[in-house]
Amino acid sequence: MALRGHCDSGNIFKACSDDIQNNDGNFRAIIRYRAQGDSDMRSYLESSGTIKYTSSTSQNEIIDSCNKLLLNKIVSRINEAKCFTVLADETADVSGIEQVSLCVRYVELSTLELIFFNLFLLLT
Repeated sequence: MALRGHCDSGNIFKACSDDIQNNDGNFRAIIRYRAQGDSDMRSYLESSGTIKYTSSTSQNEIIDSCNKLLLNKIVSRINEAKCFTVLADETADVSGIEQVSLCVRYVELSTLELIFFNLFLLLT
């Protein structure tokens, strides 16, 4: 899911100046939606300060942090299992970019449930 849109800067509560492409991205839409129920967040985003942590650089850092947290949680669960399997497959598209798919399967010992994780990687 793409996070950024056509206009990614400025006040988060004002629409883009271009009426034809009024798309400021999913990240900003999620922030606006979240701020509807959180008065502290709304007042922070409406304040006159320039640092809001909504830039594309901040978005990438948030994504990387979430990725690390989720990956650490998945790896710790897999390490707790007695055994696991890994299936890897790769393919290249017309432009030569390789895509790797990893599937990890293990049994959750507390519930005896079979768990699948699929990870997709782009290799350049």
